[in-house]
Amino acid sequence: MSSPVTRRGATAILILAILVLTFVPLALRPLFNLNEGLYAEAAREMLAHNPMIPRLDGMPYLEKPPILYWLIMLSYKIFGIGKFAARLPSALAALGTLLVVTRFARARFREPLWPAVILFSSIGFYMMSQLAMFDMTFTLFHTITLLAFYAYIERPEEPSRLMLAAAASALACLTKGLIGIVLPGLIVIVFLALERRTIRWRPFLAAWAVFFVIALPWHIWMVLHVPGFFDRYIIQEHFDRFLGTPRQICSQAMTVARELEVSRR
Repeated sequence: MSSPVTRRGATAILILAILVLTFVPLALRPLFNLNEGLYAEAAREMLAHNPMIPRLDGMPYLEKPPILYWLIMLSYKIFGIGKFAARLPSALAALGTLLVVTRFARARFREPLWPAVILFSSIGFYMMSQLAMFDMTFTLFHTITLLAFYAYIERPEEPSRLMLAAAASALACLTKGLIGIVLPGLIVIVFLALERRTIRWRPFLAAWAVFFVIALPWHIWMVLHVPGFFDRYIIQEHFDRFLGTPRQICSQAMTVARELEVSRR
């Protein structure tokens, strides 16, 4: 059995390795992914024009919600515009996810660091922590949503945990759209059905109120200030895109045509 001193030393080495592997590579390579450059540029244009409306080539870019753009904008203000600043929010979101998982595991397992080690050593998780894309920020909020809900199920006398799950779900929606509520909602429904759990409706109604208070203001502002936002963002991006309707196919073709036209100029 290892001594407490040895365990603390191993933990310190592990934390140092995670920090080095997370932050050092951020500035070592250019923005090689097409989406990385797109999202980094959209955040730069928001910083220069209107922080509420995602823009690309000066035009509203309505495919994604604003949270990642806002985080990149804040990073730009602190560190200057560059690849490190563009990727920093994803790296911090990855560390946040590791902390959430470690805290959750510490209360339930003898070896609370192993879940974090397994998660960080997963290729997909690590790769997304190094890219200026929405996936890692969404992963953080989605993880908080599910773990906070499970903690509430363990102790339903503490509704604050359910409120935390609702707030995190709303932030997930502001990160990557309606999937932020649809995905955890389906998981919760299946879990409750399989476990045959009974729920008290009053805390859930309060949780919905928390969700809407956080998630709705930006969407309402965009509907009021950006013509065509509801059709482009809600209908095309959240329904046509997944259903693969002819309308969506035509929209994609028009988008490609516009991009080609811009590239020729």
